[in-house]
Amino acid sequence: MSHIAMYSGVYEEIRGYAELLDKVLVELKGGTGLPHDEDRRKLGQFLTALNAPQKGDLTMRLIHILLRDNGEIDQSELAKIGERLETEDVDNSVIEPLERLAQSLEQEQATAMARMRMRG
Repeated sequence: MSHIAMYSGVYEEIRGYAELLDKVLVELKGGTGLPHDEDRRKLGQFLTALNAPQKGDLTMRLIHILLRDNGEIDQSELAKIGERLETEDVDNSVIEPLERLAQSLEQEQATAMARMRMRG
């Protein structure tokens, strides 16, 4: 697999997670998100999975490493937030770390895009 194809695939997956996160954040802030919403459930599962050791999926491993190296975001905190997304118990203590995660994913998207440009 070429480097460009690999970075492109990783970029697309990170973008997908970032879009999901942004959509749920907008709904949470607007008070329109419900615990049984499909996007909210998917995000909760994603956040919970980030706390588990990553072995297979390259994108999940990359995000896992990104979070581990980012002192501002605690993976176990994100796992708890993932569980809280499936309840009515959502407040600023949930939204604020999700916003930090969104910023980190945005930075990682920019990094992946820069790598594609350098290799292309």
